[in-house]
Amino acid sequence: MMLWKVVEGVFTVLESIEPVVDLNQWFILRVERFCDGEISLFIDDDLKISVQDRSITDPGKIGLAAWAESTYFDDVTFEKVNSDTVVDIEEFICSGRFYEVDTNRYNESGLYIDTLTTALGCDSIVRLKLTIVPHYLVTERDTICGHEIYLFGADTLRSSGRYNQALQSMHGCDSLVELNLIVLGGDTTTTDTSMCQGSFIIFKNDSIFQAGSYFDTIFSDDGCFGITELRVSVGLPGLDLGEDQSVCFEGSPEIALRVTGVDCISWCDGRNQETIAISAPGTYWVEVYEGNCSATDTIQIDEECTPTTQIYIPNAFSPNADEVNDVFIPSIVPLPAAFRMTIFNRWGGLVHQSTNISYGWDGRVNGEIEPAGVYVYVIEVDGVLNTGTITLIR
Repeated sequence: MMLWKVVEGVFTVLESIEPVVDLNQWFILRVERFCDGEISLFIDDDLKISVQDRSITDPGKIGLAAWAESTYFDDVTFEKVNSDTVVDIEEFICSGRFYEVDTNRYNESGLYIDTLTTALGCDSIVRLKLTIVPHYLVTERDTICGHEIYLFGADTLRSSGRYNQALQSMHGCDSLVELNLIVLGGDTTTTDTSMCQGSFIIFKNDSIFQAGSYFDTIFSDDGCFGITELRVSVGLPGLDLGEDQSVCFEGSPEIALRVTGVDCISWCDGRNQETIAISAPGTYWVEVYEGNCSATDTIQIDEECTPTTQIYIPNAFSPNADEVNDVFIPSIVPLPAAFRMTIFNRWGGLVHQSTNISYGWDGRVNGEIEPAGVYVYVIEVDGVLNTGTITLIR
């Protein structure tokens, strides 16, 4: 048995199947369409065939026929409902913002295609053409004589200074026009400005890379003159997370990374607070913003756990040859790389010195037995000094 589709009098085979009904009996062909090209054939309300024909994309009427020894034909009229859809979007957004499609966020110019699913299970394809419109900063510099005025937008200016006006582009993005106006009258005009770390400013045909004060004498076309002082500061002068380091997270479950004194902070994991806690080794970076300046820094955190040196120093010993506590010797775990033990009597006289951790003091000096009493020791372990007293008991 074959299932045929007929459109404008032309038969096309949709699917070749085994007989699903007794072709000597009457039956009803019923077709239901869900998404584009999906056709379900019901015979006497039982689903017999499910095929897909992507050429059926527009509303209208088609004929379906089941053919073996005879042809059984039925017309189906359908409307394009619950079908696949394609949505084309062209969008402009300002820099620093994003455009969201479902769970996806885009902040760079480009063509993006997202396939969504409707409540009825059909595909909804969104084709987004996104354009990022940048912000603009225009800086102007001009001079006038003391008796003149300067028109800046709707403002009338008569004194030296820096003036700003905010404008909007056709897409609604903010742009800033900055005017550095100098009124010449023989005096010195001071202007403060800042620049980002690593950038420069042009001043009297010179490039300024460092913070400081710079001077110039200005003459106008009308014969006026003045001295201008430019005081330059550097924004974000330094961002430093510190040197790469090794941490034993077993002993210190968390360490803190901290950045302060900026307008905006963005850590590598999306956090934006000044201080974050790190509990695992890895590479961490931060990007900060202050005004128009930005800076980044990276730090590598490795895990390294070294065993802790444990030292036990007795406070008394009895060198009486009973093989119990006969020798004064410290217990150090693990064994140090460098060791020195020095012992003095109460008058400051040296009675024992050794760099061998296995060699202790047996209470003798040059083979002679030292008297009972209190002695002072200095024990150096890997550069760390340990001092105290030991009592010799007879």
